Amino acid sequence: MKNLFFIMLLGLIFFTACEEKITVNLQEKESRITGKVFPFDATVEFSGQIFSCDSEGFFAMNNLQPGTYHLKIKADSFGSKYLTVNLKSGENHYLGDIYLSELPYPIKSVELNRQSGSPDVILDIRTEENIDETILSQSVMSSDACFTVTGIIPKNNQFTVSFEELIYDCEYTFRIDSLALSFGREMDFPLIYSFQTDPFKIVSGDFVPGRKSCSVAFNGSVDISTLNLNSVTVNPPASLEILYYQYLDNYAGITSIIVSNYEHHLVRIISNLQPATTYTMTFDETICAGDGSHLDRLYEYSLNTPAFAISSTVPLNNQENVSIYSAIIIRFNGLVNPESIASYISIFPELNYYSDVQTTNTGNYPEQVEVYLRHSDNLMNGTTYTVTIAEEFEDFWGGDLGADYTFSFKTAD
Repeated sequence: MKNLFFIMLLGLIFFTACEEKITVNLQEKESRITGKVFPFDATVEFSGQIFSCDSEGFFAMNNLQPGTYHLKIKADSFGSKYLTVNLKSGENHYLGDIYLSELPYPIKSVELNRQSGSPDVILDIRTEENIDETILSQSVMSSDACFTVTGIIPKNNQFTVSFEELIYDCEYTFRIDSLALSFGREMDFPLIYSFQTDPFKIVSGDFVPGRKSCSVAFNGSVDISTLNLNSVTVNPPASLEILYYQYLDNYAGITSIIVSNYEHHLVRIISNLQPATTYTMTFDETICAGDGSHLDRLYEYSLNTPAFAISSTVPLNNQENVSIYSAIIIRFNGLVNPESIASYISIFPELNYYSDVQTTNTGNYPEQVEVYLRHSDNLMNGTTYTVTIAEEFEDFWGGDLGADYTFSFKTAD
């Protein structure tokens, strides 16, 4: 009996020792939440407790029980961030780098969309939570601009604010107060957002390929009285013609460059162009928008003309079986000096001919000038003719070809 009692006593002591050992092991399974916040002087709150970040933004919440933790991370002049952590036993839950927004919670983003063809803008605003439509329009304020609140999409936590009748190159400010915007929480602080409207400007411009016309597009309506031959010039000087946007649809080859929502104008050089010359067209700051705003700067567009040259001939060089009735045509890429035709063109074998010059002015460049050598007698059959245009042949402005140009052809037998 005594032995039985002694054995039971030893068993009780052993069980008690094991129980104490198990309790100690459970207490060592510590749970904690850590992270790093930008800016560094932030605080982390939950259930009335406040944890401060150190000088490098780190924070640690130690000796936590398993469970769900709703954290609020905040800093002065920054929007709060709300996080939910499901903490397990013995878990060291690291939240990583946490960046606070300069926008007040629940504002997630503000995106500025500029409207082509005017200085007006639309602000697309997204939030972290649903939007209370009934008080939103009362919360948005702007003392210096006309605006409407539209496009409210509660499901996507999004709405837009449209600003209209704005002035070019001007700063505007609007405010959403902190009283109420979303369900559940007020904003941390009022949202104050400023934006600058675009200046009145030319958004695209250049000479139309193959034409003597410069097309420009303005980001708004133009005061046509200011778009004139004083504000638009070309150097070297040449005669200009300004075509207003409402007439461009009827101007051949221009409709393909029209871009919607911008106001387009075309300036055409109606003079003949000099070869090997750079023409620079200038639009200066005296051009105004409909509201009186001046063009933001001087705009320049250049056109380079090719050197004086022969572009083609009839017949072609080395062409055979040419009709004895065929005219001889020399095509130049610019106006010619009529005196050069008699002095610097020769034909072998000799041929009696008279010259005729035809100029095609379609608004294209280079201009096409055709010199017809009309022979009074038919060409001889089975004969090779060689036409030489000497390098001294001049264009209208006194420039020469720079080298002899020769072509040959053979008539039919």
